[in-house]
Amino acid sequence: MYPTQLFNHQVLDLSGNDLQTLPREIFAKRGLVNLQRLHLSNCNLGQVDPTAFRGLTNLVELNLAGNLLTSVPIATFAGEKRIRDLVGDDGPFSGLSKDKRTLLLAQLL
Repeated sequence: MYPTQLFNHQVLDLSGNDLQTLPREIFAKRGLVNLQRLHLSNCNLGQVDPTAFRGLTNLVELNLAGNLLTSVPIATFAGEKRIRDLVGDDGPFSGLSKDKRTLLLAQLL
């Protein structure tokens, strides 16, 4: 069981940690279901499980910039309808303007 204060976290900044992969339902399994902002920049991420963000129904901002990702499966964002800001200028979304990332999000959701 995880401490109850984890359930109330709205912002989590793991930037700069050597995570490499995001496994299946990693945040929900740890009780971090109320996250609104998740910063995962420069984490050497090369792989994201399609269910990694499952259960994060309040997530509005996701930062994946500066990672090794070449793509992120569309299924990764299935059901996460509140994401408004997807940052990944140096990762899988390189070359996409903010408007195009917004359009991508609209198509995903």
